[in-house]
Order: sequence, then C-alpha cells, then structure tokens
Amino acid sequence: MVDPVIKHKIWQDKYIDLSVLLPQNCLPNAKKNGLQFQVSGNSTLSLVPNRPRFYISSIEQWTTTFLRFMAIYSEKFPESTAYLAKHADIVRDLASTQSSNNAWLTYDQQVRMDRQIRGVPWHSLNMEFYIMATRPQQGSPQGSRPFRPFRNRQGNSSNSQEGSSTDETLPKGVCWNYNKDGFCRIKV
Repeated sequence: MVDPVIKHKIWQDKYIDLSVLLPQNCLPNAKKNGLQFQVSGNSTLSLVPNRPRFYISSIEQWTTTFLRFMAIYSEKFPESTAYLAKHADIVRDLASTQSSNNAWLTYDQQVRMDRQIRGVPWHSLNMEFYIMATRPQQGSPQGSRPFRPFRNRQGNSSNSQEGSSTDETLPKGVCWNYNKDGFCRIKV
C-alpha cells in the first residue's frame, strides 16, 4: 500500500525518491517520513530523520518501483502511459550498456527533477543527461585518456619503439601526420 501523500506528490509532478516505492519500504511497519528515536551502542538516545530502509541498487529494483510509479501516475493521467513506458525504455537501455556504474539511475533522477522544474515531456530524450550517462567515467580505462585509435599504437613494424608510431603501423587511407603529430598538414 502506497502512502497517499506519496501518490499526491506523484500526481503533482513532484520529484520523489523512487526507493520509497520498493515493496520492502511500503510495508505497514516501514519507516515513514519524520523523526525517530535511535539508540546507539553506548546507550545514547538521539533523534534522527527517517529514511527508507532499502535503496535502489539494480535495474530490476528500479523497474519494479517505476512500474508502481507508472500505475499511480496513470490513475490521473492515463494518456501518459506510453510516454512513461518510453522513459523506462531509455533508462533500461542505458542500464544494459553500463556494466559497473549507476549512470542510468542518475539519468532517471535528473529527468524526473527536470520534469518537476520545467515540465519536460516524459518521452523526450534529454541529450545533456543522456550524454553524461553514456560518457566514460573518470578512472575507467576509456575515461582516463583521449580516444586516438592509431596514435602510439604498438604493432606490425619490426623497428617500432615503445611509445612511438611509425608509418608502417598505420593503416592505409589514414592521415599520417594527424596520427603522428596531432594535426593534418593537407589543405583541402
């Protein structure tokens, strides 16, 4: 059972943390918004804000929560069901291409925040957020160096040295100067 306050926020296009829609967080004894008492190991009593106990950590969990979100949203706006499905398709497509990061989750959160602020349609692809989600992350093998496929390639030449590139290592039809020096001298 979803809290009526959450439903009302969804119908008003307010941003919500989708993890509140996880089945584990919708149980009758699940924590609600507000404050709670917490006792620490040294018997100290403190007042802390409630947060959902479970968070979205996989595309399967996100899909479950987004289907719940769609069902609630479609109660008031049935004509938007196909658009919500398109948004879900974009997020799931991002998740299928990302193996180790949660860029797909960030994309979804940013789009839903943008929808609250600017009223952007559900089915429109936000190119800025999409590119940020698909670009290699800093620290990944691709994210730490610029993409230059032939520069400094080790290869076929018997006289090539570590870190250098010779004419024999570049395929035919490639601008030799660009791949050796970083600029092309040919005037078109």
